[in-house]
Amino acid sequence: MELKTSTINTLPRLGWVAELIPERNEVLALHGTGVETGDRYLVEGCWPEDFLGANFHKSDCFFGSGLRILDNDVLAVPSRSLTDRLIIGKSPNRTIISNSLLLTLAATGSRLNETSDYRPFGHASLAGVNKYQRGLPNANPDINLEQIIYWPESLSFNMTHRSPNQSKQTCVRGFSNFREYERALLDTLAAIRDNCASPARSNRVSEWSTASTGYDSPAVTALAKKCGISQVYVTCGDRTIDGKYLEDSRSIADSLGMQGLPLTPRIPPAEMERLSLTGVYDGREMIFTDMLEQAAQSPTIGCLWSGYHGDKLWDRATQRYEYSSEILRGDTSGLNLSEIRLQSGFFNLVIPFIFAPDVNNLVAIANSPEMENWQIGGPYDRPIPRRIAETSGVPRDAFGQRKEVVMEYYTYPRNPALRNEYLQYLDSIGFNRLSRLLYVAAEHCDYRTQELPFISRVSLREAMRPGALSLDNSLYVWAVNTCVERLQRIMPQLKAPFKESVT
Repeated sequence: MELKTSTINTLPRLGWVAELIPERNEVLALHGTGVETGDRYLVEGCWPEDFLGANFHKSDCFFGSGLRILDNDVLAVPSRSLTDRLIIGKSPNRTIISNSLLLTLAATGSRLNETSDYRPFGHASLAGVNKYQRGLPNANPDINLEQIIYWPESLSFNMTHRSPNQSKQTCVRGFSNFREYERALLDTLAAIRDNCASPARSNRVSEWSTASTGYDSPAVTALAKKCGISQVYVTCGDRTIDGKYLEDSRSIADSLGMQGLPLTPRIPPAEMERLSLTGVYDGREMIFTDMLEQAAQSPTIGCLWSGYHGDKLWDRATQRYEYSSEILRGDTSGLNLSEIRLQSGFFNLVIPFIFAPDVNNLVAIANSPEMENWQIGGPYDRPIPRRIAETSGVPRDAFGQRKEVVMEYYTYPRNPALRNEYLQYLDSIGFNRLSRLLYVAAEHCDYRTQELPFISRVSLREAMRPGALSLDNSLYVWAVNTCVERLQRIMPQLKAPFKESVT
């Protein structure tokens, strides 16, 4: 089995797409400038082992994506976290694997279907790693698309039999107290930092975190400080685009002695917002516009230390799971960065996912007597991140007092030029200005009545445009398809066959 790769400067920095060629016993891969390659591997990501060994496929703490050649098998390896995914495209004659939905669609010549409802696909992580929807409808009947969203479920392609085999692994450590868990976290993170700093890498890696006034990111930032990271992106109490006040997290950086890099709410550049709309069906995090731009302009590859999924792993009220292999997300935060991070060029190192299968043990620890000093009571109570942050020097009243949300849910693009382009698309499919005004009125009515206890919860908006007709779905399909069209225009290498582009 031979892996042949080619660097394409116009591909997303961390994007890659590969084609299996069984008759030649080859895997041909096109990739961006930030992807690392070797004789038998291709990878963008980090893990707590020696980089040179390229054993990311064996690590239970891998964050990123990659391909590993093992004898006559090709192992497609997704991230440890539920904030990224692999997309497999199969036809009678071709098999395409990529860490990008956009690249898979462009390489297979397909598009999303305007008549398909993509909510189950976008919300797959909410169903749990054992039950999520793998299939992805598309406009080409000859192409079958499938997503793989979690590391323990790797996909092995045997080039002799030409059929994929799925393998699952579970990694439960069985923590019995906080000190044991914290020590394991710090040891793992130190090893991941060594991996990022490896001289065997072709690209230097810079690391940073983000901080809010919630629970999870202050704890992650405290861990980052202990591991030697000095920079953190912070919000500064500005007004959002919608006129609301944004939380001020600068005190988190100050109390830890870290450099706070400001995040300023603003209308994002058109192409950045378009790409951000393709990560997930709904929910945006455009507050990170400054971070995304600066990462894209940096000569180094980035590694974001983030706290996604802390709401489930670290909360006292989380229900214990029947099976330790199950992992359920509460929202799709982080996944909305899955496409734009490839373009900007950074890994998403999601700290709570490092020992996510230990959720039952961690909930027990959070409710144990040893955590009494960090249990504040009420519906918003996460003793584990509170202890991590407070014992690192973050004052109690600086974080974890009330739940703030930076996710944005909106129907139309914020960028004026992009918004106009989308409105023209809606006109072309028969959803004119009058229809849009009625839709907005229905949204307002839904919002006004959602808190009223004696009114039956019937969404007027969903009644007007159910399922595939919803504007959330239309926006997602439009954003994905226009990005795919652009990729095919600027990168003719994506057209079949890859053997003409890889030497």
